[in-house]
Amino acid sequence: MSFTPLTDSQRLEIYNRYVGIPWVKGGNTIAGADCWGLFTLASNDVHGVIVKEYIGSTVTGNELSGIIETQLASENWHESSLPRDGDLAVMYDKGTRRPGHMGMFIGNGLILHSPDHDGSPVKLITSSIHPVRLLKNIFHKIEFYRYDNDTE
Repeated sequence: MSFTPLTDSQRLEIYNRYVGIPWVKGGNTIAGADCWGLFTLASNDVHGVIVKEYIGSTVTGNELSGIIETQLASENWHESSLPRDGDLAVMYDKGTRRPGHMGMFIGNGLILHSPDHDGSPVKLITSSIHPVRLLKNIFHKIEFYRYDNDTE
């Protein structure tokens, strides 16, 4: 899979199109997306990579962690020690130390993600861009993965 290198300003211009998308459980469009849906949307739109796996957008807790772990163990996902633009950023919960949130590494130390809602129907959580260093304070750890959609 090849990625077109972008300048920092081009990268931010492209990914800022996704900032403000409302958090919607199971969503994967500009009308609303959860963390996995936002990753698949941007992966397809920006990089032309259609991710075949579905990492449980409609489940939560241990079930979600198990689905993420199973999918990342498949031959399509490869852990990346040096993340690059378009890689999946998997964030591990501090309490369970299991994966529970994800986003897209967009270069320059930034992650595009759609934070989970807090259960309040009034509060609108939208997709945003945060520095990796900030998210490392919130989560136990962050790992990066590349997707190879040519693997069968």
